[in-house]
Amino acid sequence: MKIAILGTKYSPPFFRGGEEHVIFNLVKYLSKRNYSTEVFAPKFRKWRKLDSTSTATNVCRIPVSNIRFFYHFQFARSLARCLKADETDIVLNTHTALGHNLSFHPHIIVVATTNLGEANSASRSGLLGLLEGLIRRKFAYRIEKRAFQECDHIVCVSDHIMDDLSVNYGIQQEKMSVIGNGVDCTYFSPSVPRERTPDEQFHILYVGRLVNRKNVELLVRAAGHLKSNGGRISVRIAGDGPERSALERLSKDSGLEDMIQFHGICSGNELLNLYRSSDLFVLPSTYEGMPLVLLEAMSCGLPSIVNAFAGAEKVVTEGLNGYILREGTPEELARMILRIHDDSELLISMGGNARRLVLEKYSWDRIVDQYCTLFSSLCDPR
Repeated sequence: MKIAILGTKYSPPFFRGGEEHVIFNLVKYLSKRNYSTEVFAPKFRKWRKLDSTSTATNVCRIPVSNIRFFYHFQFARSLARCLKADETDIVLNTHTALGHNLSFHPHIIVVATTNLGEANSASRSGLLGLLEGLIRRKFAYRIEKRAFQECDHIVCVSDHIMDDLSVNYGIQQEKMSVIGNGVDCTYFSPSVPRERTPDEQFHILYVGRLVNRKNVELLVRAAGHLKSNGGRISVRIAGDGPERSALERLSKDSGLEDMIQFHGICSGNELLNLYRSSDLFVLPSTYEGMPLVLLEAMSCGLPSIVNAFAGAEKVVTEGLNGYILREGTPEELARMILRIHDDSELLISMGGNARRLVLEKYSWDRIVDQYCTLFSSLCDPR
């Protein structure tokens, strides 16, 4: 069986976001089950150097402009000419708008977040921010809804995404299933266990884009409360995005330059080493689907503190493998960090529980098994 996978970015070994990690591992684990795959991705001029040095094989890059939202139409128009019905059995689309108006069947869309969800979760400031929110609610939402209606099946990465599609997009439950994101648990694994001494530095880690809805400002402000506590605590922020300069400025103005390190985009062994050498993972986002970085951190044995976004309870269990912020204030986050910081036995038990949860529910072997079952049901509906 041959699977055509659609995605916005794909230049391994360099990864710009979670979508690329998902595609990379789908290709890897489907090949182990004798599936043939080909990835179709936009060819942006601004990323041509990365694309040209990529080690990925079986990739078809379709030339598009760099204009946001508009490139979806260019890609969709050219996609039909690239797909060969006699050679492709299923289209698996990880970025909804890339497959709108696609007449190929069966067409599966994987939904991690929705435009409506992102627009409603972010506080917009400035003309560009307000314009983006308006485009997501009025324009992108309609394209997304049409694609959902025309495709054959929708994979939601979590239950609350399925509820969103049912309530806000009018999609029937029978057309959807829930298959979470996966983790390569062999690669993302803990380092050799070590005992922390009371005077050893405690490392807090955030990984992800630096955009409005990720709410990283909450972590920076919490660091101010931690500094006044006098503990030997550091905050590592791995990622890049439009909010980075504002966050660096806030860190400097708050006198936290020695406490907070901005690592930029990290991937491969650099990211793995950050996970393994950190003690606690913090994800202050206001909206998520099934955050891949959270699963990676837990697979590396890190307890986590997350904001109370919809679906957080599916991954983080209070007091067992982490904590969930209910008030969403810097003071509350600082208190929770200190609770784990001050109790080495709690830190170790939470980390072990986090690792076990990922092994039981989110390993890529388990996730791809679910995809293979879905593929079989769509190609042979009997």
